[in-house]
Amino acid sequence: HALNDSYGEIADYMVQKVLPMYGKPILKLLEDGLDLKGGRPHARRLEVIHQVCGEEAWELYVEAIEKGSKEIRLSAIKALESVKEKSEQALPLLLEQVKSRNREVRSAAYASLSRQHKDEVVDILINALEGKDIDLAAPYIRKNRSSRLLEYLIHEAESLISNLLDKRRKNADKRNPIS
Repeated sequence: HALNDSYGEIADYMVQKVLPMYGKPILKLLEDGLDLKGGRPHARRLEVIHQVCGEEAWELYVEAIEKGSKEIRLSAIKALESVKEKSEQALPLLLEQVKSRNREVRSAAYASLSRQHKDEVVDILINALEGKDIDLAAPYIRKNRSSRLLEYLIHEAESLISNLLDKRRKNADKRNPIS
């Protein structure tokens, strides 16, 4: 019942500190009450399941990301991000979430992907910086240590500085015309 508490801080405390201490005996209760189409209380259930089971609940995370509500998908993205052993299998699922219509889901996907250096991830991050998702991807770019992404960022910065200097020169020429 604490996961449904009207005070989110209490529910979050239960997720982070209390319920995981029960370990696997609490799983049946959490799984029985889990609705993948549910809201934040159900996403909290998934978070506790992830803390208790880790990679063992892989199939549940995949199902949650494919069929779940926005809140459930956000929790599933965090779970997939931390499942290191199956990161190769998680990658296509996370890449698919970048195409979501929901901004929060796309942002969570960028956050999760930003730690990976694979070419396809770097391509997605560069496309986000060049497109409509720049505000979603930019905060997470610094976590990526790809040399290709760094080269792209340096090139873009040099281009911006060059354009700025050109504009200043043109403005200076307009103010000081040669007679």
